[in-house]
Amino acid sequence: MRGFWNGSTLYSRNGNAFHPPAWFKDLLPKDLALDGELWTKRDDFQNAISIIKNGNKLAEWKQITYMVYDAPLLDMPFEKRLEVIKKRLAENPSVNVQYHAHKRCRDKAHLLEETDKILAAGGEGMMVKDPNCKYESRRSALLLKVKKFEDTEATVIGHARGEGRCWNMLGALEMRGDNGVEFKIGSGFDDKQRRKPPKIGSRVTYKFQGLTKDGKPRFPIFMRIYAGM
Repeated sequence: MRGFWNGSTLYSRNGNAFHPPAWFKDLLPKDLALDGELWTKRDDFQNAISIIKNGNKLAEWKQITYMVYDAPLLDMPFEKRLEVIKKRLAENPSVNVQYHAHKRCRDKAHLLEETDKILAAGGEGMMVKDPNCKYESRRSALLLKVKKFEDTEATVIGHARGEGRCWNMLGALEMRGDNGVEFKIGSGFDDKQRRKPPKIGSRVTYKFQGLTKDGKPRFPIFMRIYAGM
């Protein structure tokens, strides 16, 4: 889960404050803003979310690692920002707050090779970034995500209500794959589709990145209502 640190508060992409225990905050520099991901391990997203968002699970923050990969307020090239982060975090080393190591991409073959390694380990894809760029919080020509997808069809078996901005619209489609495995698709919709989602019983096409150990599609994304024969 994306996490930003401003020197005193850890918060989400949408600006919602997290409430980690004091010992976790003490591991972070007070004079350096950070950008990174809060995580536990591969294929453990829901557990990580429940710990981060539940104020009654402070003891379980020992499972959380803050993987830091940028410093938003440093006015210097990306590679230089990484050097500062690595040096500062080394001053107060901890398994719970770590500098995320980077590699220079040699060519397209190298990029695809590293992407395959990440996907095989259960990751979503690769981020590639111009080593000389200034900080950006959005996708651009200087910050790109590299993914590989498969696509297939499944049957809609229910509708889950959204939260926050989408509280009165679709939050996720409840699906059943042709292998009998049930899962949810929560991304890939525009607001029109969220207001009028595919009906129960509809067949939809979605894309995904391989399967989890229990046979569920990894990172499923809605594409369209299936229009095949």
